[in-house]
Amino acid sequence: PRKVETSFTRTEAMLPPVVFEMADTRDGIALMRVKHFNAGAAAQVAAALEKAAKHRARRLLIDVRGNAWGTTDEAARALGAFAGNVVVGRLTGRNGTAREIPGGLRGVGFSGPIGILMDGSTSAAAELFAAGLGDLSDASMMGETTFGVGAEQEILPLRTGGWLKLSTRRYASPSGVTWHGTGLKPAKILSV
Repeated sequence: PRKVETSFTRTEAMLPPVVFEMADTRDGIALMRVKHFNAGAAAQVAAALEKAAKHRARRLLIDVRGNAWGTTDEAARALGAFAGNVVVGRLTGRNGTAREIPGGLRGVGFSGPIGILMDGSTSAAAELFAAGLGDLSDASMMGETTFGVGAEQEILPLRTGGWLKLSTRRYASPSGVTWHGTGLKPAKILSV
């Protein structure tokens, strides 16, 4: 065996959080794939909605399968792209106090039917997005039941030196739908 030495540079690959395409131009069907809700996703959702309007899309399918990354703040801003600065969800504490979650200030909107494609790996911020969009636009949820992460947690120190992770607040859609531990159930179950 011959010894070979080489060098390489490792760089971080930045995949776009949102991919948009016209799936069927004749029938006006647009597809928006939202891979995560990290920084910048909401702006790309708004840009995708503008592209849908430019291409005269009449129906929109939003794919959030496998989306388990990002922040609920970014998901709320993405919901604002559909509905503007309205309440897109609620966060309720164990003592019953609730905090409203506002959407973004600029609503691009979409007037046609919306389908949300989800699966068992759809989690956390993506679940807030799907539940809120279902309430705000009558979007149909399709696919499989989501993972079921709909709570904020706190890490509390113990006197023994250990830590306790405790769910302290639960997310809900504008109409009060919660999904922590149960997931969001699709209206149409598809084998995805």
